[in-house]
Amino acid sequence: MAKMDNSISFKNATISLKDNTIVEQLKEDEIVHTLSDVLALFKDKNVNISFKEAKDVVFNDEE
Repeated sequence: MAKMDNSISFKNATISLKDNTIVEQLKEDEIVHTLSDVLALFKDKNVNISFKEAKDVVFNDEE
């Protein structure tokens, strides 16, 4: 049996529930996606969902 995956990913993105957007930050630009449109791509499908927060950590060498 063959398997087909349908996926979408966003890097350096911020989700706004208020504005219903996913804003993907690029080096010199940004791309705005509509959150509900992205979720609609997977409507009534069996999906795996994960969210991962990435942030910079600053270490203080003096401690």
